[in-house]
Amino acid sequence: MVPDARLVALIGNLPPIDHVAHGFLDTALGSSPFRPVIDGILVPGQPVRTVMAATGTDLLIGTTSDEADTYTVPCGLVDTATDADLLATARRRFADPARQAAAYRARFPAENPGRLLSHLITDTFTAGSRRLAQAHASRSGGRTFGYEFTWRPPAFAGALGACHCVELPFVFDRVDLPALRGECALLGADALPASLATEVHDAWVRFAATGQPGWRQGTTHRFGDRDGGRTLVAGL
Repeated sequence: MVPDARLVALIGNLPPIDHVAHGFLDTALGSSPFRPVIDGILVPGQPVRTVMAATGTDLLIGTTSDEADTYTVPCGLVDTATDADLLATARRRFADPARQAAAYRARFPAENPGRLLSHLITDTFTAGSRRLAQAHASRSGGRTFGYEFTWRPPAFAGALGACHCVELPFVFDRVDLPALRGECALLGADALPASLATEVHDAWVRFAATGQPGWRQGTTHRFGDRDGGRTLVAGL
């Protein structure tokens, strides 16, 4: 195992990352020092193309409603980010960052730069997931099932939305782990929806066992709908 201090030192000596490889702009480069890369072995090529070339493989894919809150709420960035931070984030992800930043301001006129930044990053998650799902549905011959996890934990005084990875304790039915509970923990301190863990866990087990999670292929199932219901959305 590499000690943390040595790992940080080595990462600091790496050359700058080219965000464009083989004609594709990787919108997530720079967001984390740890991420999969196309190495020709574990990841043989662009995921969308690889999925389109697969035959007869079923796919369950989706996102949470507020993916970026994991990265902006606990550290306080959601409250301290500036217009310059928003533009810098857009610059890493779009060919015309000023236009995109302006579009988010117009779409959410009452929200501060931190919330706009969260929306922008979340949309890169959802757009990528949707593109992959649609590519799979159009070419692979397998069944495609989408999901969206919308339940918002009460953590961080309710500021944390349905953030990145919040569905995983429900997928594995481990919402009772002490490390996940508390005002500043992933699931918050309040009581959890009684049946949500069972519903989510059962869907994943069904998919692993049968290839059918419990809703129609080519549609998106919302877990923990913010209105308290369960919604099936036409299309992926």
